[in-house]
Amino acid sequence: SLAACKDFLCCREESGEAYDEDDLAGYWGDPRKCDTPLRTLEALYRHINRLHPDIDFIYWTGDLPAHDIWKQTKQSNADIVRVTAQQLKRHFPDTPVYPALGNQESVPVDSFPPPTISMESVSMSWLHDVLVEEWNHWLGHSHSWSVKKGEAQVPKVKEAMKF
Repeated sequence: SLAACKDFLCCREESGEAYDEDDLAGYWGDPRKCDTPLRTLEALYRHINRLHPDIDFIYWTGDLPAHDIWKQTKQSNADIVRVTAQQLKRHFPDTPVYPALGNQESVPVDSFPPPTISMESVSMSWLHDVLVEEWNHWLGHSHSWSVKKGEAQVPKVKEAMKF
């Protein structure tokens, strides 16, 4: 795809056609205005799992959705959270994951109203429900209430962080 476009983001179908090979994104991605391809993340996870099978834990730092925030929907953002959780569970089934949200997961972006806001068009309960569903694997069901309130309490972090 075209990596040298004039838009805010490139490497998208709507970025246009590349007429010069130097303007093309590489198979594994591009450092210009492009998000990382899913195949690169999959290869990264396989590589880490193969070379470092004994890692103690993983930090999931958030900011998962692509940066085309004008195209994001609740469904597309929920899907990327699910896909990421499934990738981590598949590649690191016995490794604790300590997840956190970034500003990109909410719709609209940067919108994290308190859980007392119940108006559906503004509430983030849809996101918290997805997080409970996907993060329970690592956090446990006893922490569902804190995830729904937007303030996850990670169990046994001090034990996992012994250096």
